Amino acid sequence: MSPSTPDDKLDQILTHLQNLDRRDRLRTWGGFIRSLLALIPILIFLFATWYSIRHMDEIILKVTTEAAKQAASFTKAEVSESLSSEQLQQLQKFFQNK
Repeated sequence: MSPSTPDDKLDQILTHLQNLDRRDRLRTWGGFIRSLLALIPILIFLFATWYSIRHMDEIILKVTTEAAKQAASFTKAEVSESLSSEQLQQLQKFFQNK
């Protein structure tokens, strides 16, 4: 139905403008919330970077001690598999004498 009088036409235009205003308000709030959600990964990255810089010595110490433990256990397992007990005793005597 098309409006017949100019007043009806103006009322219809005002109604459309009010609907557009509501939709734009919702769109603005949606964009704001989406922007806040997009900031979360950036904040997590910045916190992780700050934490790793602040505690780098502790992190390196933990990593190196764990690597040393694993290397020692691997080396001990390899040596014990490849050498007989007599050879191990000879090596122990040799290193005890020095």
